[in-house]
Amino acid sequence: MLLYLTSYILHWVISIFFFLLIPLPFLYKGVDGSYRLSLFKIYRGIIHGAHAGIIIAFITGLILTDNWLSVWTVVVLVTWVAISAFLGLTSKQIRLLLTAEKENKENKEAGDKLFQFSLLLSILIIFLFFIKFSNLLGA
Repeated sequence: MLLYLTSYILHWVISIFFFLLIPLPFLYKGVDGSYRLSLFKIYRGIIHGAHAGIIIAFITGLILTDNWLSVWTVVVLVTWVAISAFLGLTSKQIRLLLTAEKENKENKEAGDKLFQFSLLLSILIIFLFFIKFSNLLGA
């Protein structure tokens, strides 16, 4: 019982990192100049937390799962893998943009990719929370 309760609490606390990732594409498009460097530094930390959160939430999700043969479990696992991939791609683009900002260069290609990857990441995160709370797939 204690393991289940601890896993449940950790699972919810980790979800905060993913909620914080949702506004990234909109903030990136709305911020320019010297504020971008601050935005990248803040989101680099959030993304590092989300990387750790991916692993912790996966482990706690394994503990919390009752029915492995449901459509809901398969959809969540596939979505989780996609979130992990786009989190890594978003992280790489932020790293490239931070390097370019420090060298006073502009990397338009990395900026465009950051917007695309972070937007897809945000959509997947919203989708994951939707299927969790909609009871659409019988969770």
